Amino acid sequence: MISLARFARNKEAKAPKDLVRCDRQLLEKLKTLDAGALTEKTKHYLTKEEVKAVMARRDNIVGQFQKMIAEKGENEVLY
Repeated sequence: MISLARFARNKEAKAPKDLVRCDRQLLEKLKTLDAGALTEKTKHYLTKEEVKAVMARRDNIVGQFQKMIAEKGENEVLY
């Protein structure tokens, strides 16, 4: 079991191999996620380092889906 503190600072997706398909709207929202807005919305809950970690995980997830789209095609990855 992973602790919340460890999760909050982890910069890698927990199980990237499980990322096989994604909702189109979710991927677009992930792409537009802004560190400033995230910081503002979570200022009572996350530290700056934790926000950086969330953004790094987001970057990894978006990057993986973009790579998969390039390899397999959008219709195979997005729904």
